[in-house]
Amino acid sequence: MKKVLIFLLAAVVGVAGTLLVQQLLNKGPAVATAGSIVPAEKNSFAAVTKNLDPGGTFYMYLGSEKIIETIQKAIAGIRETAVKQAKDPVKKKWLEQVSTIVTNLLDNSGLFEISGVGVSSVPIGDDFHQGKFVIHHYPDKGRGLIWNIWEDAPHALDSQKLLPANTVFAEFADARLDYLWEWLNKEAAASGIPEVAAGLKQLKPMLKQKGIDLDEILASLAGRMGFIVTFDESKMCKIPIMNKEIEIPEPAAALVIYVKNDAVFKLLQKIAPIEPQVNGKITKIVSPQALPLPITVQPVMAQKENLFIFASNGKIVDDIFAAQEGGKGLTAGEEFKKMSANMPGKGNRYTFLSAKVFAAITAIRKKMVVAADDETKEMFAVLDKVNLFPENLSFYNVLQNTNEGLVVASHNNLGVGGMVLIPAAVVGGLVAYFSIKGGVVKDKGEQKGGQKATMGDLKSISMAVEAYMMDNGKAPEAQTILELKPILEPFYIKVLPIKDGWGFDFHYMHGAGDKQEEYFIGSGGKDGIFEGFDQNGFYEVTGPQDFQEDIIISNGAFVYGPKVK
Repeated sequence: MKKVLIFLLAAVVGVAGTLLVQQLLNKGPAVATAGSIVPAEKNSFAAVTKNLDPGGTFYMYLGSEKIIETIQKAIAGIRETAVKQAKDPVKKKWLEQVSTIVTNLLDNSGLFEISGVGVSSVPIGDDFHQGKFVIHHYPDKGRGLIWNIWEDAPHALDSQKLLPANTVFAEFADARLDYLWEWLNKEAAASGIPEVAAGLKQLKPMLKQKGIDLDEILASLAGRMGFIVTFDESKMCKIPIMNKEIEIPEPAAALVIYVKNDAVFKLLQKIAPIEPQVNGKITKIVSPQALPLPITVQPVMAQKENLFIFASNGKIVDDIFAAQEGGKGLTAGEEFKKMSANMPGKGNRYTFLSAKVFAAITAIRKKMVVAADDETKEMFAVLDKVNLFPENLSFYNVLQNTNEGLVVASHNNLGVGGMVLIPAAVVGGLVAYFSIKGGVVKDKGEQKGGQKATMGDLKSISMAVEAYMMDNGKAPEAQTILELKPILEPFYIKVLPIKDGWGFDFHYMHGAGDKQEEYFIGSGGKDGIFEGFDQNGFYEVTGPQDFQEDIIISNGAFVYGPKVK
């Protein structure tokens, strides 16, 4: 049965791929000329290409109606074949229900309403390009989720007034979460599986018992939200990388939600009951302590009229309100003026990425190359040759929801067709910047030293636990290494090791019932991620990745760890 389903799915993918290639080869950017061929079938070419820019370095139109029609037939065929081959009535019913859910979700998502897509890119000087990306549906279509999660028409991008002058990344978009909730309920009801609909229906009363009124929260949302990242160049922070330090502007981040009242603020205040600070129209709740990180992280939530903000620190909140009041934020700067020139002034979503983000990433990468071992240097050399993104990558794009689908305009320095890669650029760039750990990344020799130190400390802890068991007849009843510390010190061990060779806490577990004489102590390895005490066996250390493996000792003997030569 599984083999049949896999074969059918592979066939669908193959057919769709073939049709896609055919469309790209045979339905390219045709130019209307005297005597040109008249299409025998209706298509969206004119509707899509009217939003594209001809004469550039990249231009593509793809009519998707035939592809979607073929996929729909293939799905129906798979469903029919699978149901017919199912002998067990229970399995047959399950297949029917699953196929119904999949078909309904695709139908109601709006994906099957797409009639065509188009992309264009035109150089406009200074290595910048103007890109367009169109996802079209006919005016009488557009009932699906992807078209209705936005407001019905483009609107003024008022949230740009909130962007501080030192903003390096910002994205604001319509977010009709009330519509999404209704859509999910309709899909659950139409699924034909009572448990799905009942489960979703029970969510509200479950939340209500925890003090969360979902209807009240959804009603309080104004349908727009965004995310802001800033770099404070007046305050440089030092990030340790491979035994070296690099200075970067201190980053800060804020989630901004447009609201109709203070319901969200009051809800979060219940979860973290801290006395709010009131200053005129602004109400704040500030975390009493900052987190011990190289950058300033002291969470703040604030409410001002129709704005709710949750931020990494108070400075970015003050900068947002100052930009709103003073009108001297990002939009007054030269970089944004250049990026937004001749771009739509209205939209349903916009994204801005400053060149400063990838400048910081490039500086970090260069520092890493200098301190890296030969293997890592080779990896960076390969990445440099690929050179997918410029070191000063930047872009600004605006999405508009129209009665014929979505139109995205973009100014970027990604080159030919680069706009298609924008999502990957944003995710890859920001993750690379903010996922740097505060700890020092050691070289291979140091990793080996960390591993040996960890195994030695595990032996010391184990000996102390064994001594305790001789006196008490059972393993210490602690849940963590920190709880174990006062039990064993100073009688069974003078100072109990708490952290492994990489600076992460050891893990401890004791047996229960008739296994009270069992205990386990473990380390998560270089990455600090501990996979659990059910691991056993031994591994060879052949590369840097092997130092990330866990190490576990139980009742005086290692049960999982590196092979000792």
